[in-house]
Amino acid sequence: MLDNTLTYPSSIPPQTFYSVCPGVCADCSYLTKSKYTIEEGDITIGGIFGLHDVDRLYKTLCGDIRVVNGVQLSLAMHYAIHAINNKTAPVSLNGIKLGGLTLDHCSIPGRPWELMSYVYTHTGLLSPADRMKLDNSNILGWITDNTAAVESAAMVTNGLDIPLVSPLASSAAFQDKERYPTFFRTIQGDVTISVAISKLAKSLSYNYVNVIYSSDSFGRGGAETFESVAAQEEICVLQKYMVSPSMNASQILRLISLSSSQVVVLWTNMADTTSLFNARNISSGAYQRFTLIFSMPYMDMAKQYGTSAFQSFFFNIQTENDPSYLRFLESITEDDILKNPFLYEYYTKLHRCNLPGINL
Repeated sequence: MLDNTLTYPSSIPPQTFYSVCPGVCADCSYLTKSKYTIEEGDITIGGIFGLHDVDRLYKTLCGDIRVVNGVQLSLAMHYAIHAINNKTAPVSLNGIKLGGLTLDHCSIPGRPWELMSYVYTHTGLLSPADRMKLDNSNILGWITDNTAAVESAAMVTNGLDIPLVSPLASSAAFQDKERYPTFFRTIQGDVTISVAISKLAKSLSYNYVNVIYSSDSFGRGGAETFESVAAQEEICVLQKYMVSPSMNASQILRLISLSSSQVVVLWTNMADTTSLFNARNISSGAYQRFTLIFSMPYMDMAKQYGTSAFQSFFFNIQTENDPSYLRFLESITEDDILKNPFLYEYYTKLHRCNLPGINL
């Protein structure tokens, strides 16, 4: 009969051994301490946005709060919840109170799935009190921002058969209803931007261009769509370069500098765009004759690099401002700012000061 008794050979002298198992994973620990906001309701809409940038050194950690396309997205969701509950929206829930949960994926690949998993498994992230308040079965859908976030969040929403909505994810890949059966977007797809870029290039006689794209579905799908649309406008794509570990930003810019065309169309995510700006900035003017045409509105990022962003075009699908949303923003009080950790960080960064009695 076997038992679990361990017997050492008598020839081995007694010794003391210490466990060498690693402690709690730093990344996992950080995840469970991520900031969030929660509004109680009978039913809940979840939102997961890139409210912070990814840390410049540690790519699994959050960096600085984003000033553009960050807190604004979460506030838009809160405004919609506020309007529905106050019966000023064009839709009604017949007295059912709508709640909201906002998470921050910090533009880190895979982070939406991880954070949503914590919510549904009741492990970490939310405080014990908030876990008691939130009934996961009453989360009726999720809103997220970009293409990478949709890909990650869909791993959860597909299995739960609940809607996933995005105001920014334009990738043509999401038209595949077998892979993304519950996905919806409120923005036009890559074809619209590709047509606009092609017509701009044609009007400026940029008949030959190079393309730089990211390895995610936004980059691959956007580059493929643009090449197809550009051909119809008689714009020739000379070379396409994918940003990857084997072909970094500096190498790509060096190759394009040898090309017969210095016009570059970019379908790059924020991380790859940052690396391209950095590479261009340290080139001591070697790439200043480039003309860059961005498929995303990275204007604020370009401003940070001064003259390195010279002769650049940025595309953004414009929408009309909602006067009631602007009034909602104007009604935000100091108490609202102090209760919302994301809004507080945004306010202090925007105004470069701390609120009275508060130290960062």
